[in-house]
Amino acid sequence: MDLAIQSLDYFTEKMPDNQRLLSYQMFTLKPYDCPSSYTACTKRAFAFPTDPTGGTVLTLGDDDYVQVNLTGGKQVKLYGQSYDSFYVGSNGYITFDQGDTTDDRLISEHFRLKRISALLEELDPSSGGIVSYKQLDDRVAVTFENVAPFSNSFQIEMFYSGVIRITWLYIFVRWPVIGISNGQGTPVGFAESDISEYQISNADIYNDCVVDFLDYAAFSAAWLTTPADASWNVECEFLVPADGLIDIYDFQVLAYDWLAGK
Repeated sequence: MDLAIQSLDYFTEKMPDNQRLLSYQMFTLKPYDCPSSYTACTKRAFAFPTDPTGGTVLTLGDDDYVQVNLTGGKQVKLYGQSYDSFYVGSNGYITFDQGDTTDDRLISEHFRLKRISALLEELDPSSGGIVSYKQLDDRVAVTFENVAPFSNSFQIEMFYSGVIRITWLYIFVRWPVIGISNGQGTPVGFAESDISEYQISNADIYNDCVVDFLDYAAFSAAWLTTPADASWNVECEFLVPADGLIDIYDFQVLAYDWLAGK
């Protein structure tokens, strides 16, 4: 009898030299089965899920970091551990327990500390762009907008429930490392993840890695609307290219993927 051994997924990848593989994507990690495990999914994204307007601007130099303290007793989670503060690094990541300034695009550097790497890369907010954070009732969002070089824009959202969501808009860098780390060093037998394998239907409006009744409820609220209507929700426009109306054609996408168990 052959014994099949499934390798662990560490949700980390060193991206190829092709910025289009990351641009305009949303990557969601949802705690699964036990606090230290995740399930993942990706979908297209054309705007930040959390509007950074009104957030607190962070002053960051080249190869720099700054500590962010949550208020109101709120805590974020990584691999089942809770934190009431974290460190935003200018080179595109968040660390816990201590700050970091590395710009080495190495898997070993990523795993050296507890980290969420949206874009472990040589970035410099002091040469252009804005880094800010915004604490909300259910999450805190850290946003890099038009950060030098080449005006990269991305956002890390940490929900108090433990969900982690990374959204990349315009990205123009070479070989960045992305993913999450428990800070215990590069795992023995580590194999890179492939973000393209986590694809899920764009009908996952609720962004919880499954198409279900929650997505249907959001879709129903936007039924037969256009961008001119107050109840328009761009997340419910599933067709590519978009036709500017949320109608039966969009519903067919939602229904098919719901029944298919996506």
